[in-house]
Amino acid sequence: MLEQDMDTIPIRRSFERDVKGRLKDISGNIEELTTVRYGSHTYPIIAVQYPNSLRPDHPTVLISGGVHGDEPAGVHSVVDFLRDNVGQYAGYNFVYLPCINPSGFEADKRHTMDGKDLNRLFGTGSTQPEIRAIEEYLARLNTRFHMTLDLHEDGPTALEEEGVKIEDVPSGCYMYETMVDVRRRIGRALIDALPPSTEVCMRSTIYDDVNDYGVIAYPEANRNPFYAKGTSFDAYLHAHWTDHTLTTETSMVWPMEKRIAVQCVWLRTALAHCLSSRVE
Repeated sequence: MLEQDMDTIPIRRSFERDVKGRLKDISGNIEELTTVRYGSHTYPIIAVQYPNSLRPDHPTVLISGGVHGDEPAGVHSVVDFLRDNVGQYAGYNFVYLPCINPSGFEADKRHTMDGKDLNRLFGTGSTQPEIRAIEEYLARLNTRFHMTLDLHEDGPTALEEEGVKIEDVPSGCYMYETMVDVRRRIGRALIDALPPSTEVCMRSTIYDDVNDYGVIAYPEANRNPFYAKGTSFDAYLHAHWTDHTLTTETSMVWPMEKRIAVQCVWLRTALAHCLSSRVE
């Protein structure tokens, strides 16, 4: 897409109001890693570190959202957690990437404004500015994460370039967990922590991957050739910065409040298990 054409893209949300503005008065070190430009639109890629100096005797957890711009509940959940909950978790270090794809967030599009799916570009040597900023930041931080949580959503949209039709999209929520040591897996506990009325995807497969009552456990559950390439954010994190990744998926057909509430339950449950595993 030509640069001048990007100014014709409809803007559906406000990154300034919903993300950047809500981070102004939070605790922690806020850093703008780079500024991405699409036509006349400019967006910072924001990272937040809490506390300002990471403590080596505390587990460090990475929480991210907004890799896909049309999945806003993840972004809102990260920002809400930063504003309302972070002070309750003094036993942790946190690194937050609240909105990795701000142009897609404003346009309500999966891809960036120049048509890139960021979750297929990590670890590929991409010069896409969002990818380069995140990869360089993590290298500079040089921190081994006890756990990472990348908050996503799934909804009734086709993904034609990967052969996904609308009827392939699952209803209900689910998650991906990558942890080779089965004794340390917590995905089942996260699903079980949900209120009984929460719809969990019970299909035997999701996009060809093996689904076990809402948990897709990598590496053995992987059947999807696109995910097998290892170019998603969680795969990149697992390859370089952690041995335990969780990628959560709420349903975009649910009301926003429910989607955020489910993400919050998962965050709290994951952190509780993270701390208990350190104690043990």
